[in-house]
Amino acid sequence: MLSEHKRRRLEQERNSLEKLYELQSEKIARIREALIVETDPSRKFQYEQQIQEEEQALQKLSDRIDEIEQQLVSPTPVISEPQKINQKILILAAIPQPYIYEVSLVVGAGCKAL
Repeated sequence: MLSEHKRRRLEQERNSLEKLYELQSEKIARIREALIVETDPSRKFQYEQQIQEEEQALQKLSDRIDEIEQQLVSPTPVISEPQKINQKILILAAIPQPYIYEVSLVVGAGCKAL
């Protein structure tokens, strides 16, 4: 469950990102308009490249907004990939060494058999 402080920070971040998303969308729309009226092939190419870059930035904003919204509605916290790796390391650190050695022997023997 999210603390009230964390929830407020996530909501503020989401609101800020949504404003950025709107501005980014407007920027792309204006570049598209410029592309339509442009006649110089080299400038058209530059506009097309810029549109691709701006759309990638827009997608990153959208992904982050989705991630925040998932955290806000999810009863369990969303765990990012680095956090998952850290959890696995902690789990492995908690397992006594002889067991890890035995598992590695079994896994190693299984790989050799394949």
